[in-house]
Amino acid sequence: MCEDTKNYLWALQDILGHGATSQVYKAYNKFTGELVAAKVYQVSSNSRSPHGGDGKANQNRDFRPILDRELDILKSADHENIVRYIALEPVMSSDAPHTSDKREALLIEYCNGGSLNNVLELPENRYGLIEVDYMLLFKQLTNALKYLHDKNTIHRDIKPDNIMLSININGERTYKLADLGVARLINEGENAFTSLVGTEEYIHPELYRAAIRDDRTDVLRTALQTRVDFPFEVDLWSLGVTLFQCATGL
Repeated sequence: MCEDTKNYLWALQDILGHGATSQVYKAYNKFTGELVAAKVYQVSSNSRSPHGGDGKANQNRDFRPILDRELDILKSADHENIVRYIALEPVMSSDAPHTSDKREALLIEYCNGGSLNNVLELPENRYGLIEVDYMLLFKQLTNALKYLHDKNTIHRDIKPDNIMLSININGERTYKLADLGVARLINEGENAFTSLVGTEEYIHPELYRAAIRDDRTDVLRTALQTRVDFPFEVDLWSLGVTLFQCATGL
């Protein structure tokens, strides 16, 4: 991996993970050495291939709306248990600096302990976290979620992969909610869900009940046929499933 932001201030290194809308890289400030996580989004696409050839349409999707939503929420968030926003920078590939692809990196604080999923995969946690670690996690996640809900914001995809761990030089552990790409600010009277959002194992069962099922194939479509009037409970359900995993190792 050899890429810089266009201001040459940040250098992207190893990939840390990827999802449906972005890839996350470890990055650093080339002047100060500060480590960050760079969440890189494709924010525009060309109608023709940048390499010429047969001119087929570029299949990359434009994730600008998702990036903008996450950016707005992170910039307004100020809580120790939510990942901290640092900057938004365009990305330029050093081996193809004139490419017409457009990508932007959402720079957030780097959490050196990895994700909660990484923590749960450690051999010593195969039967769940020890009590002191579990209670710390419980307190910090509920505080973060209360903060978001007090701001009328729902996360909509709470799971171990979206919870990060930061460990300071004294060994103190801080868990942080991350990946707010599908989070949403709820205005009064607004329906927070028009489709199934989240990760299957963590989705509130009432969302499945509200989804439209295809009578011919019995396949569950993503569109919802009834209004969801319990948006905050959706987050609480996902958090409950996550905490159950942490308590039991299941």
